[in-house]
Amino acid sequence: MGDEQKQIIYHEKQKLQFCLLHSLNNLFQEKDAFTRKDLDDIAEKLVKEDPYEGNRMPFSVIFKPHHNSLTGKLMGIVLNVPVRKYGGLWRSRHWVSLRRINGIWYNLDSDFTSPCSFGSTEELRDFLDAAIDGGTELLLVKDDD
Repeated sequence: MGDEQKQIIYHEKQKLQFCLLHSLNNLFQEKDAFTRKDLDDIAEKLVKEDPYEGNRMPFSVIFKPHHNSLTGKLMGIVLNVPVRKYGGLWRSRHWVSLRRINGIWYNLDSDFTSPCSFGSTEELRDFLDAAIDGGTELLLVKDDD
């Protein structure tokens, strides 16, 4: 990937444990697409809402999951990856965004020093297959256009 391409791709790196925040800002390619306060407000609303009342969860407005193949108007993919460290004693999850920019899919993982492009759609599919096999959950983000 040339230096010119790197400059047009917004990529936040991991700070503390805010990978969801970085993941969303990377997905939407904006520094403050979401702030810590935005995510705190959403989390607080989720706690207060009764999921059995038929209300849609706030993220369902943003992330419109479906089970179609990777075609059409797909803006990006958000992965929630299980993480195990210290021989499985410490378990957590890590949020990662994948996004298509100018026809190329990128892994915008905030743990990476820079975005990593996929060489082909097949490479992306193989990556997603391996991620799903490892227990990763996917949210497909549709483009409004």
